[in-house]
Amino acid sequence: MDKLTLPLTEANEQIAGTLLPGAGSSFESAVTGSADQTQLSNDTSAIVAPVFNIVEIHRNLIGASFFLFEVKYTKTGEAIISFTGQLYKDAILKKLNDMGYYKRLMSHNTFQIVREHANVLSSETPATLKDDFFFNILPESKFPLVVQYKGAVAIVTIENQREAFLSQSFSLFNTTFLEHLVTHTKPVLRDNRSTTHFCFINMIVIVSATDNQVIDYQQLDNVCVWKDQIIQRDFTSTTDFMKGHFSRFIKNVAGDSELKQSAFYSAIGYMLNNYNIPSRGQAVVCYDEKPSRVGEPGGGTGKGLFSNGIKQLRNVLKVDGKKIRKDDRFRFQGVTLSTQVFWLDDVHQDFPFEVLHSVSTDGWSIEKKFKDEFFIPAMDGPKIILCSNIILSGGGSTNKRRQFILEFSDHYSRNIITGAEEPIKEEHGCIFFDNDYWDVNEWAKFDSFMLWCAEYYLRNGLIPYTRVGQECSRLIQLTDEDFAEWVVERFTIPGEEYDSRQQYDEFIRYLGENDSMLKPREFNRWLHTFAETKNWSLITRKSNGRKHFRFQPIQC
Repeated sequence: MDKLTLPLTEANEQIAGTLLPGAGSSFESAVTGSADQTQLSNDTSAIVAPVFNIVEIHRNLIGASFFLFEVKYTKTGEAIISFTGQLYKDAILKKLNDMGYYKRLMSHNTFQIVREHANVLSSETPATLKDDFFFNILPESKFPLVVQYKGAVAIVTIENQREAFLSQSFSLFNTTFLEHLVTHTKPVLRDNRSTTHFCFINMIVIVSATDNQVIDYQQLDNVCVWKDQIIQRDFTSTTDFMKGHFSRFIKNVAGDSELKQSAFYSAIGYMLNNYNIPSRGQAVVCYDEKPSRVGEPGGGTGKGLFSNGIKQLRNVLKVDGKKIRKDDRFRFQGVTLSTQVFWLDDVHQDFPFEVLHSVSTDGWSIEKKFKDEFFIPAMDGPKIILCSNIILSGGGSTNKRRQFILEFSDHYSRNIITGAEEPIKEEHGCIFFDNDYWDVNEWAKFDSFMLWCAEYYLRNGLIPYTRVGQECSRLIQLTDEDFAEWVVERFTIPGEEYDSRQQYDEFIRYLGENDSMLKPREFNRWLHTFAETKNWSLITRKSNGRKHFRFQPIQC
């Protein structure tokens, strides 16, 4: 800020306000006086006077700094100015823009307040703007504002300035007034089908299918990045990333199959890339490979740690999946324009997956309590990851196409006996993503591995594999463990016709129970469930008073 240093005794003659509005006011020595004083102290020490434009609003009102002053004239035409105690709103608005505050449109009728500094964009609240202005722009020293106009001088103490601001700030720092901020239109840095960006503190790494490039934030060409998408550590590259704890963890949960390991690598890279194709978007769905029944404890395989790995590099919103309901208008209220991954954890069996199909195709309608609804187009929305200890119901070809399923082996969970064990910590000797356990070298291995996965995905796309436990797990959940074991061994090839009663009796003998509570109707329902898990249809007919059935593959 430009300042004019003057001897205090010459202030009445020499102070000429010529600085931009909002520069504030500070003095290097105390000046006494009240709002209507026109004489300065006889202190001969120097003052540092602000230079500000005096704006003539009309004949009897001027704006200086951030305040309004009334102008009156004597019969001889001499001007007298006095402090009105009112804020000069236009000067405050311009200063807020000078400070980097803007409004950014979220949809056609809603906006959010943002601040841009050095190409970094942050979401702000009216309270943040008010505090920033009050503590950093209004003078913090105990020196008054001196305003000279047509030979008249008015002095406003710092106490009067602060009091005027505090008594009226409620009328400025709200969405109605801040709607007048300049609209921020600079594009936000986003991934595309051929590159993935990682914004670390010290650099931005641009990953492609063939190589990596690095730039600093000042090199961004007319784009900005969200502050809460910046990874809060420096990036250091290393070539021995496959020796890191997280890469070992991925190999353990994927098992010995190289194809399945490739599926995990590609899924990580897919989740890290924030480019969406609405017609082909898929949610990464994490299940346990070993079947578990509804109501029985499960988990412990590493699904949560896998998702937390994504969270170390992306802005992730984690939501309790058990609380998501189709009729809940506010189910996505935590999603913002900067959310990169939507993580649904521990979803219930009847989770309405079609809700996710809708947002990935049509876009995200975000309703927050007591706030305006806004919309995020599908191509700009977050990727979706879903973790569950049970296989979700509500299949259908559309939903299945929208799911990229990963099955986690029991490498860790098989060591859980009492529930108090921590097999991942015991095997790796550390707590993942904890700076008390991970040093710079371990973080370098983790980051380099994840960037390698991003490159792997860009080069290969999502790599599917033949899943092992999903069909069996779903069958056990919806029927019975004994039935699942019997029916899978009994019916391996579709087409042959069977007598329903004979098959029911055979299953009862398999159970070794003469007084089984299972009724023929329930048995037939279980046969339908088995057919569904195999993508078969159950064809039934009656002949001579007997019911017969056969399985027939569904033609896609």
